[in-house]
Amino acid sequence: MTASIMHRLGVLTSTQSHPIVRWSQIFDGLAAAVEISNNATVMLEENQIFNNRFGGLCLASGVQPIDTGKYWHIMSYI
Repeated sequence: MTASIMHRLGVLTSTQSHPIVRWSQIFDGLAAAVEISNNATVMLEENQIFNNRFGGLCLASGVQPIDTGKYWHIMSYI
């Protein structure tokens, strides 16, 4: 992918994964900034998440997000 497309993507976690998203700025994305599905557990630490087309955090049933610091969500594409 080109750099112009890559910077428009967010983070997708799935299938019982357990990543840590730390010290990130995720903004101006074409989808949700962080999408969590299929029993994943994600640790969110000190992130700035804003201005993403489908919101900052998209959760499916059975997921367990853990926020340990700052988290911002500003929707502008409604």
